[in-house]
Amino acid sequence: MMNNKAISAPCLLQTGQCSCHNPDGRVIPCQDTGQDAESRAGQAWPEPRFERHMHGVLDRLTNLLWRHTAELAAGPVTWNEALAMISKLNADETSTRWRLPNINELESLVDCASHQPALPAHHPFVEVQDIY
Repeated sequence: MMNNKAISAPCLLQTGQCSCHNPDGRVIPCQDTGQDAESRAGQAWPEPRFERHMHGVLDRLTNLLWRHTAELAAGPVTWNEALAMISKLNADETSTRWRLPNINELESLVDCASHQPALPAHHPFVEVQDIY
């Protein structure tokens, strides 16, 4: 879950790709590959990326505020059940307005070089599931 207030990044950020890969997925030297990890063009990512706040976790890369606890349900829920959980959360936590993230916002957290969970190293989230 994330907060309603998002601020657009002022320019194109780096992709975050730090290694180059061959077609089999093996790490190779980046020189002359043309892959993102070779040029690392764009604005550098903030360090640290995540900052804990009283009401959640600020992703300093996207300026989105996420809940520290990722899971509100004991398992999979329907879209309507998820919306009902957000309504209850907003009724209980009047200082922050939460909503469900869209797919682009959710994928902004994904680190394709990681799995179980596919989140950046040292992420601050707890109760993370493998799929959303």
